[in-house]
Amino acid sequence: MHSQIHFMNEWASWGGWSVCSCSCGGGASVRTRTCITRNLIGGPCPGDTRQYKICNTKECPADSMDFRELQCKAFNDRPLVSGSSYRWTTFHGGSDPCELSCLAIGHNFYYNFGRVLDGTPCQSDQGTVCVNGKCLVFL
Repeated sequence: MHSQIHFMNEWASWGGWSVCSCSCGGGASVRTRTCITRNLIGGPCPGDTRQYKICNTKECPADSMDFRELQCKAFNDRPLVSGSSYRWTTFHGGSDPCELSCLAIGHNFYYNFGRVLDGTPCQSDQGTVCVNGKCLVFL
């Protein structure tokens, strides 16, 4: 008689938490784990490969720049597809709170630069941050 031993796929231990995305005002930290494949037939490990937590929730000093504002300013004087370059500030009228919408200073338009960085607050509400383009609520 010939018997087979079946091994289940399992998770490795969680890695360490990443550095917080913001030094104040609430940010996100992430840690990951890897599925150890012992049996190709067994399918993937159940659950997520990443965990997130909110961090550095203390209020920022009054004179500090908003994290979203910093992301807009990173595009200052960089040419767009049209070849023109602009100076940017945060635009709060965009349809998705996890997209970086920036207003061209002195002009009548805004531009969507894609996703905000992980840990960017979704709105002014405390306890909500963008992670992988989604607004997550941390209790």
